[in-house]
This record gives sequence, structure tokens and C-alpha cells, in this order.
Amino acid sequence: MFIDGFTDTPEGSRFGMGLAGQRAQAVYDYYLSQGVGASRLQIRNRGVAAPDCDKEDPGPGCERNRRVESLPVDCERFRFLLENPSYDPY
Repeated sequence: MFIDGFTDTPEGSRFGMGLAGQRAQAVYDYYLSQGVGASRLQIRNRGVAAPDCDKEDPGPGCERNRRVESLPVDCERFRFLLENPSYDPY
């Protein structure tokens, strides 16, 4: 399972990247506490990648970027992204 942490802070912000990493780490720790093996989990700090709102019009909707996504390795979308690393839907 890949655990992706995101943030809504401007690109290049070390603070925001740290927050994204902390969010992902909290979910990772939760999975461990529920008995999921560490070898089955991987944290990825995505920062402001794949925003869930319009960067040009940052408003309350950008709060949705403060999130963590858990992606199973066999997820069809994830497999596509692995096979097409240069694909950028934004």
C-alpha cells in the first residue's frame, strides 16, 4: 500500500512538505497499530502534487489538499501511473 501525503501550501515550501510527510506518517503508524506489516506499506511525500483545487483561485476548497491517500498496489489508476511516469493530468 502506498500512503501519499499532500499539502496546500505553495510549491517549494519546506514547511508544507514537512506537513505532508507528517500526515502520511500518522496514517502509516495507524496501519501498523492495526497489524498491517511494515513491508506492505510505503510513504510517499507528494507535497502539492495533484492538487484537489484550482491553484489559480485558492480558496476554501484548497483545504481538500490537506489529505492523505492510501493506494493499493493493484489499483488500476496507480498501475497506469507507474507505467506512465511522465503522465500529468494537470
